[in-house]
Amino acid sequence: MFAVTIATMVIVHIIYQKNMTLLYSLLPLLILHLIWKPIVGIVLGDVDPTLWIFSDIPLLYYVLQTPIYFVIFLFCVLVLILNYVPVVKKWNRQPIDWEHIPVRGIRWIIGSICLFIAYHFFSADVNLYANQIWLFDRIVLMIISILVFVNPIFVLPFVIYASNYNLQLSIPIGQNSYHHLKFAFQFLTLFGVFVPLRAISKRFEFWHVFVLGIVLVSATYFASGFGKLFNTSSQHFAWIIENPTVHLLAGAHIAYDWLGFLPEDTFLGLLSAMDNIDLFFNLFTIFAEMGLIFVFFRNRKVTFLFLLTIIFFHIGVFITTGLLFRMWLLLDVSLLILLAIQPAQSSMLKSMYKLPIAIYSATAIFTGAFLPQVSSYAWWDVGIYLNFDYQVTTTDGNQYNLPRNFLSPYEDLNRGHFRHFVDLPVPITNNIGAGNYDFWQEIKNLDNIDEITRGIEENGRRLFSEEMYQGFRDFIIVSFSNYNQRGLTKTFVPFLPQIPLHYNAMQNPNAVYYDGQAPVASVQVSYRIDYYNRHKNEFYLIVEEQVYDFVIPQR
Repeated sequence: MFAVTIATMVIVHIIYQKNMTLLYSLLPLLILHLIWKPIVGIVLGDVDPTLWIFSDIPLLYYVLQTPIYFVIFLFCVLVLILNYVPVVKKWNRQPIDWEHIPVRGIRWIIGSICLFIAYHFFSADVNLYANQIWLFDRIVLMIISILVFVNPIFVLPFVIYASNYNLQLSIPIGQNSYHHLKFAFQFLTLFGVFVPLRAISKRFEFWHVFVLGIVLVSATYFASGFGKLFNTSSQHFAWIIENPTVHLLAGAHIAYDWLGFLPEDTFLGLLSAMDNIDLFFNLFTIFAEMGLIFVFFRNRKVTFLFLLTIIFFHIGVFITTGLLFRMWLLLDVSLLILLAIQPAQSSMLKSMYKLPIAIYSATAIFTGAFLPQVSSYAWWDVGIYLNFDYQVTTTDGNQYNLPRNFLSPYEDLNRGHFRHFVDLPVPITNNIGAGNYDFWQEIKNLDNIDEITRGIEENGRRLFSEEMYQGFRDFIIVSFSNYNQRGLTKTFVPFLPQIPLHYNAMQNPNAVYYDGQAPVASVQVSYRIDYYNRHKNEFYLIVEEQVYDFVIPQR
């Protein structure tokens, strides 16, 4: 795929010889786009989280112990001296600052993205498993994000620090929420690499970063649309005609009582109405995701169209499922605003909307969709929902449901990963019913609970991992033991608004939830499978059983 993209670039520039220099400008950033993970491997995740999450020594110490990180931070200090110390400022021939990036609003867009991510980490709950606040590191993250507004050289150190800080969530189970931050980290890394390159040569221009940033975003969306059409079933395009998108809303209602305030008859009527317009939703989804391959054709109105379409797509996902990909949406909106505020005659716009760039971007998006590091969010909405429910028994003998956001910031524990914690045949699906075509074909015409149960047993798979189960068990016992010891508190700063990146914490308004009424004596984990029959417009409870009862040691 890399060779195909490079070949396309060469052919385009041979045809359009007047733009040959563009190849040499884009090539370093193009390589970064296509093999960003190996290169950015020096930036993402070199610090082993087991070294610092249980330690009182700040993450900053371990970051600066890593040679490449130390060099990058030292380079930032050097840039500040060259830019702002009067004695040496006069020797600086290639200043690195916002004023030398001639793009309207770029300082505030990049700075706001960094500040949003920093505040997300700063306001997050205490990590109960590590029993750490990491106050120093939270403050460092906020300071670096503010320094981004001062000078763009701080973008790369911010990505380094934030990505390593996020690795706390990989302990002890090995799952974390990095995919919610992926787009932002990729775009910020592109920009962070561009800044020193720009100082070395004026041939590197910001519109190169803008084009590649949108290509990075578009490749993931395009991969999702392409996967729906060609990879989810042997019957190409079957997803458009057959996929029951209504199952998403039904799954969200079951998983976390989305739209639970509606009377049951009203909600079932809404499901019935959505069932009649599945084709519209599916066509809109494919248009939004795959249309991005044409994002740089003709003029910026076309780019506006496809960015607005993907923004409305995310809003539609939120309305139907309660899941709002905040970081993805923030980046999409930021790119849209950045494009909108540029003057009509700016050199950036004149350079971007040329046929060579349109061909390059389409080729890079198409080929990038096949790279292993690009996630394909392609599935069938099968209508089978797999959930874990948590209850706690307190020391005074009362039992409460556990709020779904109680385990924050370990958000992934409430989604599909828990299928690895239970030694039972489970359907290949998750809590909102995302599965595969073959499984959908097996169960779509089943009408009664016995048939559905038999279908799950025949088509289910054991995905149990002893290592992941032990990590899960250790996480629950240690976290709640620390919670009891901390005096039944887990918030970093009371009343400080939090910004979760993705997970929706809606709760059943009729349930009684645990809110620190008494110390936790034990945690019960129940396994549940539900099914929505779209033909009868009915919900079935297939399986519900308690699978674990973890006793919490009292100190």
